[in-house]
Amino acid sequence: MTAREIDIHTLPSMLTALRLPSFHKLWQEIASRADTEGWPAARFLAVLAEYELAERDMRRIRRHLIEAQLPAGKTLATFDFKALPSLPRARVEALAAADWLDGGGNLIAIGNSGTGKTHVLCAIGHALVEAGHRVFYTRTSDLVQKLQVARRDLVLEAALAKLDRFDLIILDEATEGLAPLIREEIWSCLAQLRSAGQTILVIDKYVEKLIALADSHTLIERGQVVWQGNSTALAADHGLWQRYLGV
Repeated sequence: MTAREIDIHTLPSMLTALRLPSFHKLWQEIASRADTEGWPAARFLAVLAEYELAERDMRRIRRHLIEAQLPAGKTLATFDFKALPSLPRARVEALAAADWLDGGGNLIAIGNSGTGKTHVLCAIGHALVEAGHRVFYTRTSDLVQKLQVARRDLVLEAALAKLDRFDLIILDEATEGLAPLIREEIWSCLAQLRSAGQTILVIDKYVEKLIALADSHTLIERGQVVWQGNSTALAADHGLWQRYLGV
């Protein structure tokens, strides 16, 4: 094909057909600059490709943030670390870096009400979405209710498969204010998610149940790591619970 046979007036429709909206929006402006500065064709295409990829990343992040249903405003930028000096900022930022997700690990947040657990863990969720991961935030009771309906309708496997597309599920207020039988149902569902290899981040206060969902634990007091160990060791040391967990 020779240059004479190409009708550049059809370029906008071709770019639309190829689903390249940034190319479509910017090619004339970039082409004018390329002509003025004498760019080679490869540079012209590379600049347009960079804009296209950047725009796609922004659209993906917006789409995944909507999908995640994370509370608005609960990010690392809005969390006051000075108000909670016992929480090491470096540790939180390390969790936001997502290295721990690759091993399918679970993260448990234990603490008194009003200490910022939900804010911190949602902030980690926001950071993970921006880094390209898929996150889902929900109250645990809402999720369990949906799974109970799915089991009743004989579509539980399909419902669990939908959850499996997420890299991380954040479960807030796991059993807060619920009757004992309902709490047991929730712990059963969480155990099932863990058995399926789903990474979960749980916010609750029942230590005995929470330690069954994770393999290793780190206790931090006033910014210092005061204890590290596995679930068996933590479950057996009730003095540790009273000293650092207030139970």
